[in-house]
Amino acid sequence: MKAWDALALGVPVITTSVPPATSWPAGLATITDDPASFASAVLAALTGLHDDQREARLEYASRNRWRDRIELAHEVLDGAAVGRAAGRAAGG
Repeated sequence: MKAWDALALGVPVITTSVPPATSWPAGLATITDDPASFASAVLAALTGLHDDQREARLEYASRNRWRDRIELAHEVLDGAAVGRAAGRAAGG
């Protein structure tokens, strides 16, 4: 959740290789499991070196809002219910 919050604010995300950041497009987060690289990434973020990706972070986060995910879940569940009903009507 914190990584999504950071994206939604446009601030740099520095993380170890854990979801959700590992599935994001390249450049949205700095992913490193090495302590020295992690520290370097934090320093780079603090000095503004990741500011060029701010708009990309904001745009990606805006396409992954809870409202959108809930609507997608409803569509999937509605489709599954219709498919089950059709299967029953056909004798399945």
